[in-house]
Amino acid sequence: MGVDVQTPASSQALTDHVDAHVEVARLRDELALTRRMLDDAQRLTRTGSWIVDATSGAGSGSVEFFRILGLPGKTSSAHFTECLTNVHPDDLPAVLEGFQESVATGESRPLHYRVVAADGSTTDIETVAQPIRDETGRVVRVVGTVMDVTERNRVQEALRASEKSRQAAVMAERDRVVRDVHDTLAHAFTGVIVQLEAADDAASRGLEAEAGAHVARAEAMARAGLQEARRSVMALRPQALEGNDLSAALRELVMRMTDGTSVISEFAQGGVARRLPPAWDEHLLRIGQEALTNAIRHGRAQRIVMELDFSDDAVQLRLTDDGRGFDTSSAFDGLGLAGIKARASSIGGHLSISSAAGSGTTISVSVPHSTPTAP
Repeated sequence: MGVDVQTPASSQALTDHVDAHVEVARLRDELALTRRMLDDAQRLTRTGSWIVDATSGAGSGSVEFFRILGLPGKTSSAHFTECLTNVHPDDLPAVLEGFQESVATGESRPLHYRVVAADGSTTDIETVAQPIRDETGRVVRVVGTVMDVTERNRVQEALRASEKSRQAAVMAERDRVVRDVHDTLAHAFTGVIVQLEAADDAASRGLEAEAGAHVARAEAMARAGLQEARRSVMALRPQALEGNDLSAALRELVMRMTDGTSVISEFAQGGVARRLPPAWDEHLLRIGQEALTNAIRHGRAQRIVMELDFSDDAVQLRLTDDGRGFDTSSAFDGLGLAGIKARASSIGGHLSISSAAGSGTTISVSVPHSTPTAP
């Protein structure tokens, strides 16, 4: 009667097989944790995310997306038309028209509409749809966000009844929170998506260690984004500027956002650094953050250079990328660039944008030292 004998080679193969399964399980657990953190961030900010196939209409969305649209029974997938089940009948034609225009033109479209609950109450919704093109330039998918802006709209209506000085002060604070939360979460979500895409690519090539490193970076970015959003709501100074000057904070921002990805990034400081007012530091950091996020998320840039120049007359922040570029005549339609413009104006800076389709983008903000808030 024969006896099975395991050779050292077969034992090692079995060990390697078990180790691989353990590593895959660990990566899946870390990815699940990261996704739970993203769900928590969306729940806290009442923001959901979604993606729709431009041809078939098949789509998927986050838990918060379906909750906001009054479809809590859904978990991940639904047809585009099903997602519009509870849209107010008076608003539905404009929603469909806006979405179809976005697919046809390939341009981002902000949509505002109401969702009707079973008890007849309505929720105000703000949606941004961003078309995604394939290699031929055809729109194949549309991704976007939905935000429950009911409370924000109620606040706006109440403020319109208030006296002008108080209204202006509250609106300024509201705008600050909106800009800060938008900048921090958009930056964090973009970084997480970039790292998770890199993790998927590495895993498909059997590079478990590299995939794990990308998942770890995504988890760290999700944690940092949630923490920064909370600090913004509490009007605290950005964490990146605690113990760092502006130059160090921007350098860390660029490196953290592109580390381990295919994007080639560079940060350079020119001139002799000088102390800037805290408001300048914060606004220039947020401007750099938003410009970097746009270059990666919308521009699909592969090379990004950020420069901070100190001269006798001014301090200048400049970001140049080799991305897809855009039509500058509609540059301020979205919240991001409008926020950059508002931040630059608030510190007496001059904003310059140079871009064209297929030619990359350069965004520059120059703040003269003669500005009254200068040291």
